[in-house]
Amino acid sequence: MVRLPFKKGPPIDIGQSRAIAEKCLNGLSCRFQAHPKQAQEYSAFLDEYESLGHVKKVPVTLVSDEQSVFIPHHPVIREDRFARCNLTLATVQVNFNDVGNDPFLKNILWSDEAIFESDGCINKHNEHHYAEHNPHCVKANIQGRWTVNVWLGIIGDNIICPEFIQGNVNAHYYAKFLLHQLDELFEDVPLANRLEMMFQQDGHSVYTSLLARNILDEKFSGR
Repeated sequence: MVRLPFKKGPPIDIGQSRAIAEKCLNGLSCRFQAHPKQAQEYSAFLDEYESLGHVKKVPVTLVSDEQSVFIPHHPVIREDRFARCNLTLATVQVNFNDVGNDPFLKNILWSDEAIFESDGCINKHNEHHYAEHNPHCVKANIQGRWTVNVWLGIIGDNIICPEFIQGNVNAHYYAKFLLHQLDELFEDVPLANRLEMMFQQDGHSVYTSLLARNILDEKFSGR
């Protein structure tokens, strides 16, 4: 439990949040009716949360209090990545003793993009320093700093030439890249590999947008 950072004491104009919370709760109930297993897991999670003392039931007298704030809560359920990997391995025969010639792995186009900066940093959110004692890391600020976004792909023994992206990647830019620029980068990839190619990308919201998924479904139908 944390103290809310209000400068003035009650009464505070905090608005009416109950109606919004009830709407979210009704939507969650409809979702659980279609997915009973998720409902059981969520219920078990809430029971454990309450048993640990992280939450407690609100007295009825406070429910109608104008100074009460209702914060909606919803589960974030993600399929276990290990389970998906095991399912893939069980479905597809992969020869890990000869990965370079494996018919499944050699047809996957592995792709990703990263932001490079003039100060030598690559994607600051992935920059971590580990040490037993405080390393007292110091980062120098460089005037006139610039950044460049670079996309790169690898399939088999072929490195797909990097694509330099100006500015941040958004759904429309990525859709344009998939439609017009991606095919040009495949010039050195054998036609046999292109016909069997499976496009890999991470779960970034830009990559999983409806616009991008429609284009990829058309370009890599059934793959």
